Amino acid sequence: MGGPGGFLCGHVAPVLVAAGSRRGDHTYASHAAWTGALLFDDLGLDGLTLVCQDRGGLIGLRLVASHPERSWRVAAADTGLRGTSR
Repeated sequence: MGGPGGFLCGHVAPVLVAAGSRRGDHTYASHAAWTGALLFDDLGLDGLTLVCQDRGGLIGLRLVASHPERSWRVAAADTGLRGTSR
């Protein structure tokens, strides 16, 4: 679909596989790998604007850190690492 000024606009909203499940490989690393494979290998996307939140925020920020050449614009909301209390 066309966007402002004739730029091509599109949206991809991946759903985390079995988020919250205790079965299978559902680590941050595996979710980042699956999401990266979708965005880069399968869809070949570049020049991305990433909007992420909650658990997806950490996964998205991991992708940003590992693929800085993808020209990222990032909005991360309601996300962060839980600290440990001592």
